[in-house]
Amino acid sequence: AGADADRLFWTSHGLEQATRPVVAARRAARFVALGATRVVDLGCGCGLDALAFVRARLDVTAVDADPVTAVLARANLRGASGGDASVLCGDAETLAPGLLAGGAAVFCDPSRRTAAGRTWRVEDFSPSWGFVTSLLDGGRLACAKLGPGLPHSLIPDAVEAEWVSVGGDLVEAALWAGPGTTPGRRRAVVGDHELTRDAALAPPPVGPVGEYVYEPDAAVIRAGLVPAVAEAVGAWRLHDGVAYLTASGLVQ
Repeated sequence: AGADADRLFWTSHGLEQATRPVVAARRAARFVALGATRVVDLGCGCGLDALAFVRARLDVTAVDADPVTAVLARANLRGASGGDASVLCGDAETLAPGLLAGGAAVFCDPSRRTAAGRTWRVEDFSPSWGFVTSLLDGGRLACAKLGPGLPHSLIPDAVEAEWVSVGGDLVEAALWAGPGTTPGRRRAVVGDHELTRDAALAPPPVGPVGEYVYEPDAAVIRAGLVPAVAEAVGAWRLHDGVAYLTASGLVQ
């Protein structure tokens, strides 16, 4: 939780699913850049994304189904300067139509845990996967935060998809839709750097080991941007199906 670690309240599940502060701040800044003034945060957990939205001067209505988690989110948002914030306890799918009726942007971080622990099955998500994808129909500015292993086959055609890496760890995938986004775009976010593509890229050629070997970041691999890195550093692949690149020169 970064600089806020000594003042925030958590449940164990809330902490495990919490967004890295630098990622939350970047997401909030993008909502602002795309014209949002109010965000409905569905599945807010302990409120770290909502806190970033408030600090970006966005008005936030946050929703969580668990009463204890909602109480902690309220406590974590109390005193934050920027936009206005409120936290509701209830079912996101039930409350969403009324909350979104005024044209607010929406952020959804569905719970990816069951009684057995973390789940990668979209059928187990809460709110449901069908509801999450309905938010991404392009009718409003929307972002859904998901696990970085989300199968590409489940990504709707009409969304932007980005994979985010922090300190070498691939931490999340995010799907964006609505005004200002580009359907079909794929993005890798690695620290302060971004790479994007709007169409599939041809794989670089295969060749012998050169003087240098490059290991693309996991976000770059998941976004299908290894060819873009190869072009940038003048590299080729070591083998078909392998992400490692090799080149005769070093580019930093």
